[in-house]
Amino acid sequence: YDTGRDRVVLFGGIAAGAGLGDTWEFDGSSWARVATDGPSPRGLYAMAYDAGRGRTVLFGGTPAPGPDAPVFADTWEWDGRAWSRMDVAGPSARDHVQMAYDPARHAVVLHGGGDGAAATETWTFNGRAWTRLAFAVPARRDARMVFDARSQAVLLYGGFDLTAPTNSVSMT
Repeated sequence: YDTGRDRVVLFGGIAAGAGLGDTWEFDGSSWARVATDGPSPRGLYAMAYDAGRGRTVLFGGTPAPGPDAPVFADTWEWDGRAWSRMDVAGPSARDHVQMAYDPARHAVVLHGGGDGAAATETWTFNGRAWTRLAFAVPARRDARMVFDARSQAVLLYGGFDLTAPTNSVSMT
Protein backbone atom coordinates (compact mmCIF):
# COMPACT_ATOMS: atom_id res chain seq x y z
CA TYR A 1 0.00 0.00 0.00
CA ASP A 2 1.45 3.36 -1.11
CA THR A 3 0.54 5.65 1.79
CA GLY A 4 1.98 8.71 0.06
CA ARG A 5 -0.42 8.41 -2.86
CA ASP A 6 -3.21 6.47 -1.09
CA ARG A 7 -3.11 3.58 -3.58
CA VAL A 8 -2.81 -0.18 -3.55
CA VAL A 9 -0.06 -1.16 -6.02
CA LEU A 10 -0.17 -4.54 -7.77
CA PHE A 11 2.46 -5.90 -10.15
CA GLY A 12 2.30 -8.98 -12.34
CA GLY A 13 1.53 -12.33 -10.81
CA ILE A 14 1.11 -15.73 -12.42
CA ALA A 15 -1.94 -16.78 -14.43
CA ALA A 16 -2.37 -20.00 -16.42
CA GLY A 17 1.24 -20.96 -15.58
CA ALA A 18 2.83 -17.80 -17.01
CA GLY A 19 4.10 -14.60 -15.41
CA LEU A 20 2.34 -11.29 -15.93
CA GLY A 21 4.20 -7.97 -16.23
CA ASP A 22 1.71 -5.14 -15.89
CA THR A 23 1.20 -2.72 -13.00
CA TRP A 24 -2.20 -1.85 -11.55
CA GLU A 25 -3.32 0.58 -8.86
CA PHE A 26 -6.51 0.67 -6.78
CA ASP A 27 -7.66 4.04 -5.42
CA GLY A 28 -10.45 2.69 -3.21
CA SER A 29 -13.04 2.85 -5.98
CA SER A 30 -11.57 1.28 -9.09
CA TRP A 31 -8.54 -0.51 -10.52
CA ALA A 32 -6.47 1.19 -13.24
CA ARG A 33 -3.71 -0.34 -15.34
CA VAL A 34 -0.90 2.20 -14.97
CA ALA A 35 2.11 0.55 -16.67
CA THR A 36 3.02 -2.31 -18.97
CA ASP A 37 6.79 -1.86 -18.81
CA GLY A 38 9.16 -2.38 -15.90
CA PRO A 39 10.20 -5.68 -14.32
CA SER A 40 9.95 -8.76 -16.49
CA PRO A 41 6.76 -10.80 -15.99
CA ARG A 42 6.78 -12.68 -12.68
CA GLY A 43 5.02 -13.81 -9.55
CA LEU A 44 6.09 -15.06 -6.11
CA TYR A 45 8.20 -11.90 -5.61
CA ALA A 46 8.30 -9.57 -2.59
CA MET A 47 7.07 -5.98 -2.63
CA ALA A 48 6.93 -3.34 0.12
CA TYR A 49 6.30 0.39 0.23
CA ASP A 50 9.24 2.44 1.55
CA ALA A 51 7.33 5.30 3.22
CA GLY A 52 10.53 7.20 4.00
CA ARG A 53 11.44 7.52 0.34
CA GLY A 54 7.99 7.27 -1.26
CA ARG A 55 8.86 4.24 -3.39
CA THR A 56 7.44 0.74 -3.77
CA VAL A 57 10.31 -1.78 -3.81
CA LEU A 58 10.09 -5.14 -5.62
CA PHE A 59 12.61 -7.98 -5.32
CA GLY A 60 12.99 -11.43 -6.87
CA GLY A 61 10.27 -13.76 -8.06
CA THR A 62 9.88 -16.24 -10.91
CA PRO A 63 8.24 -16.10 -14.36
CA ALA A 64 6.47 -19.44 -13.86
CA PRO A 65 5.78 -21.92 -11.06
CA GLY A 66 7.75 -25.14 -10.82
CA PRO A 67 11.06 -26.53 -9.61
CA ASP A 68 12.88 -25.87 -12.91
CA ALA A 69 11.70 -22.27 -13.37
CA PRO A 70 14.35 -19.55 -13.15
CA VAL A 71 14.29 -17.08 -10.26
CA PHE A 72 15.32 -13.42 -10.20
CA ALA A 73 17.72 -11.41 -8.00
CA ASP A 74 16.81 -7.97 -9.27
CA THR A 75 15.57 -4.92 -7.36
CA TRP A 76 13.02 -2.50 -8.84
CA GLU A 77 11.32 0.68 -7.57
CA TRP A 78 7.95 2.15 -8.54
CA ASP A 79 7.56 5.91 -7.95
CA GLY A 80 3.92 6.11 -9.03
CA ARG A 81 4.81 6.93 -12.63
CA ALA A 82 7.50 4.49 -13.78
CA TRP A 83 9.60 1.51 -12.71
CA SER A 84 13.38 1.88 -12.27
CA ARG A 85 15.78 -1.03 -12.05
CA MET A 86 18.21 -0.49 -9.19
CA ASP A 87 21.79 -1.40 -10.05
CA VAL A 88 22.66 -2.87 -6.65
CA ALA A 89 24.17 -6.13 -5.42
CA GLY A 90 22.13 -7.92 -2.81
CA PRO A 91 20.37 -11.16 -1.95
CA SER A 92 20.74 -14.14 -4.24
CA ALA A 93 17.97 -15.05 -6.68
CA ARG A 94 14.84 -16.27 -4.89
CA ASP A 95 11.09 -16.58 -4.96
CA HIS A 96 8.53 -16.97 -2.14
CA VAL A 97 10.36 -14.10 -0.40
CA GLN A 98 8.86 -11.62 2.08
CA MET A 99 9.49 -7.93 2.78
CA ALA A 100 8.18 -5.14 5.01
CA TYR A 101 9.17 -1.52 5.57
CA ASP A 102 10.78 -0.77 8.95
CA PRO A 103 10.46 2.96 9.76
CA ALA A 104 12.73 2.53 12.78
CA ARG A 105 15.57 1.40 10.47
CA HIS A 106 14.44 3.60 7.55
CA ALA A 107 14.75 0.53 5.34
CA VAL A 108 12.88 -2.29 3.68
CA VAL A 109 13.56 -5.61 5.41
CA LEU A 110 13.70 -8.81 3.34
CA HIS A 111 13.81 -12.33 4.72
CA GLY A 112 13.93 -15.85 3.41
CA GLY A 113 12.59 -17.06 0.14
CA GLY A 114 14.85 -19.31 -1.84
CA ASP A 115 15.81 -21.08 -5.00
CA GLY A 116 15.27 -24.61 -3.75
CA ALA A 117 15.85 -24.74 0.00
CA ALA A 118 14.54 -21.83 2.05
CA ALA A 119 17.05 -19.13 3.00
CA THR A 120 17.81 -18.00 6.56
CA GLU A 121 19.19 -14.60 5.49
CA THR A 122 17.73 -11.24 6.45
CA TRP A 123 18.62 -8.11 4.45
CA THR A 124 17.78 -4.39 4.56
CA PHE A 125 17.52 -2.02 1.59
CA ASN A 126 17.82 1.75 2.10
CA GLY A 127 17.39 2.80 -1.54
CA ARG A 128 21.12 2.74 -2.24
CA ALA A 129 22.35 -0.65 -1.05
CA TRP A 130 21.33 -4.02 0.33
CA THR A 131 22.94 -4.95 3.66
CA ARG A 132 22.88 -8.46 5.11
CA LEU A 133 22.05 -8.46 8.82
CA ALA A 134 24.21 -10.54 11.16
CA PHE A 135 21.50 -12.39 13.08
CA ALA A 136 19.94 -15.60 11.81
CA VAL A 137 16.24 -16.36 11.68
CA PRO A 138 14.84 -19.79 10.78
CA ALA A 139 14.58 -20.56 7.07
CA ARG A 140 11.25 -19.36 5.64
CA ARG A 141 9.48 -19.37 2.30
CA ASP A 142 6.09 -17.79 1.70
CA ALA A 143 5.82 -16.29 5.22
CA ARG A 144 4.26 -12.90 6.06
CA MET A 145 6.03 -9.83 7.45
CA VAL A 146 4.75 -6.61 8.97
CA PHE A 147 6.16 -3.77 11.07
CA ASP A 148 4.62 -3.63 14.55
CA ALA A 149 4.69 0.00 15.76
CA ARG A 150 4.04 -0.98 19.39
CA SER A 151 7.08 -3.24 19.67
CA GLN A 152 9.11 -1.28 17.07
CA ALA A 153 10.00 -4.57 15.38
CA VAL A 154 9.37 -6.37 12.12
CA LEU A 155 7.31 -9.49 12.77
CA LEU A 156 7.65 -12.60 10.64
CA TYR A 157 4.92 -15.24 10.74
CA GLY A 158 4.37 -18.65 9.21
CA GLY A 159 5.90 -19.93 6.03
CA PHE A 160 7.66 -23.18 5.34
CA ASP A 161 11.17 -24.52 4.83
CA LEU A 162 10.20 -27.41 2.51
CA THR A 163 9.84 -29.70 5.55
CA ALA A 164 7.24 -28.22 7.92
CA PRO A 165 5.29 -25.02 8.73
CA THR A 166 6.95 -22.66 11.22
CA ASN A 167 5.80 -20.13 13.81
CA SER A 168 6.34 -16.41 14.35
CA VAL A 169 9.60 -14.58 15.04
CA SER A 170 10.30 -10.96 15.97
CA MET A 171 13.28 -9.22 14.34
CA THR A 172 14.44 -6.22 16.36
